[in-house]
Amino acid sequence: MNKKKLKLKLLSVVAFLLLSLNGYAETIKILAIGNSFSEDAIENYLYELGQADDVTFVIGNMYIGGCSLETHWNNASNNSAAYEYRKIVNGVKSKTAGTNLETAIADEDWDYITFQQVSQNSGVYSSYFPYITNLLAYVKEKATNPNVKYALHMTWAYQQNSTHSGFANYNKDQMTMFNGILDAVSRCATAENISIVIPSGTAIQNARTSFIGDNLCRDGYHLDYEIGRFTAACTWYERITGNDVLSNTYTPSGLSDRNAEVARKAAHSAVQYPSKVTDVDVELQQPDGNFYAWNLTNVGHNGLNSGVLAFPEKSMTLECWLYIDDASGNNAAGVNVISNRHNGNQGFSLNLANNSATSTEDVRFFFKNTKNDGTYDQAFGIYLPRAAFSNQWGHLAFVISSDELKAYAYLNGELYEVIEDIFTSWVGNRLTDQLWIGRWYSNSPTFYGKMADIRVWNVARSASEIAENYNQRLKGNETGLNVYYNFDNFDQTIINAANPGTNNGSLLPATTWTTMHSSEVLSGIPLNLAIVNNMLTWEATGDSWMVECVEKTSGNILLSEQVVTTSYSLENINLPYGAAYFIRVRTFNNQVYSDWATIDVSTTGLTGAQTDVKLSFEGDLLVVNSDVARSFNFFAVDGRLVRSVNLIPGRNEISGLARGFYLAEKQKIVVK
Repeated sequence: MNKKKLKLKLLSVVAFLLLSLNGYAETIKILAIGNSFSEDAIENYLYELGQADDVTFVIGNMYIGGCSLETHWNNASNNSAAYEYRKIVNGVKSKTAGTNLETAIADEDWDYITFQQVSQNSGVYSSYFPYITNLLAYVKEKATNPNVKYALHMTWAYQQNSTHSGFANYNKDQMTMFNGILDAVSRCATAENISIVIPSGTAIQNARTSFIGDNLCRDGYHLDYEIGRFTAACTWYERITGNDVLSNTYTPSGLSDRNAEVARKAAHSAVQYPSKVTDVDVELQQPDGNFYAWNLTNVGHNGLNSGVLAFPEKSMTLECWLYIDDASGNNAAGVNVISNRHNGNQGFSLNLANNSATSTEDVRFFFKNTKNDGTYDQAFGIYLPRAAFSNQWGHLAFVISSDELKAYAYLNGELYEVIEDIFTSWVGNRLTDQLWIGRWYSNSPTFYGKMADIRVWNVARSASEIAENYNQRLKGNETGLNVYYNFDNFDQTIINAANPGTNNGSLLPATTWTTMHSSEVLSGIPLNLAIVNNMLTWEATGDSWMVECVEKTSGNILLSEQVVTTSYSLENINLPYGAAYFIRVRTFNNQVYSDWATIDVSTTGLTGAQTDVKLSFEGDLLVVNSDVARSFNFFAVDGRLVRSVNLIPGRNEISGLARGFYLAEKQKIVVK
């Protein structure tokens, strides 16, 4: 054999070996002996995470819903064909009913075989034995891969408001359950010499520290289909492969980049520090100053679920902007727009209902009450005209005042109706049911339209408080504001801007939320403010604009005017000398204001301001000689406008100024 042929042959052998080694390294086979919690963790997104990093997973899940280690062992010892064998190969899932454990274990040379306890017993150490010991011995006898590794799946604690009966094992306390699971799984792994623990429970607890809050479960214990399941899959991926999931590029469709970042960070920290909860810090999009609305006009949406509205106060206020899509004809009778009245005799709902007083279907705020002793009290309804919201924007506010024993309805900031005497034993909002917006429950008529600036207060707002801010954005820290959806961060998870992490809303259906829901700008903040030759200009679309000049230190407003063009002349504004000012502009459109946009003004006044004015005193008379007609302003030293005089060319005499110091035309004036 010549040297050339030998060299080619050697290269071929090396290439073959490299391909073989790479193929072996890139394929990982996992079998879970589990239940619905392993379904949540590995049947969704794990394969795709591997695909993004050139790792091919073969995934098996021996599935029985709610299956415990004891049941798994009984099935193994009796060779019971009790499982649905779920298998994912090349991204395609198959399901084979009537399968026993022995068949599934022999089906592949599994690299990893995992075990987990049923969720309600996952934090009870004694419940693991002797079943995990017996089951592990059985699997070791049947496994075909001599290098197979065994792992324990650490599942997650229930959502704090979970109604699962097994939550009682942990005094219905999430952290008690989490710590119990952590302890039981760690001790079990040590006792059985299992070196791998997959800390999904820690990852979920980590994610709960983020703005997502305690909103990772779909029913209080199973994981949410999007971020919950993705968090668990990320944990399995990094723990099994050793690859840093933070650098993985896969994100499920329908899950925002921000929510995916929460999942990856929560999983990564759990793998790095499985025995402790790590805060997950993901920056929210900062408000851009626009006044946003939520569009829910597409047929097929399931509204927004907001969790339990848990405040116990007896008074409350509900506010929002509402647009009823009556052009489509999709709003059936009995539509619930906002409701937490699920158990019949207590709670409130905002719905479309027949108003016997007008014989029309109007917007009704309906509230019921059950006394503390469980007996039924009374029901009340207070109405606003549907016409005010039909194919147009209108603002509603409903107030229950336990102090006054009254209920109020406000339309566009003005009082519309009053119930003078509700009852003497109103016990307030003490429900444990979910708050739904856009839909009440699965079979109820769906609301089709638009909503904006949804606010739930745990106080009775006064008429003046409602009138002052119903058409402008809030900061979110106002006293008594419990839930505030301003839709600044429009995502499948709608942030409660008043208490992020509590009562965050979920747009549904989660898998199709991007097509069923959208946002729009009602009033856009002005952009590109500029001052050129004493002319203030900006860019925006709107009905009108508010322009104000504000003294920076004191916050005093020296000028306030509504205009209908995107420019404003500053020619005749004379500002006191030696203080700093800014000018701000906001848009008024669709009956609401955007946030303010600001631009600084020179501390010596506006560029080019006229200064050819001579001042002198003749006794108590202030003489002002001006070269032209102009407005002449007197300011107190703290920036307050004290007096404004219209000057004529030539001599002007001003009297009646009180004693004190003034600033006028960049001059200091002392009246003795």
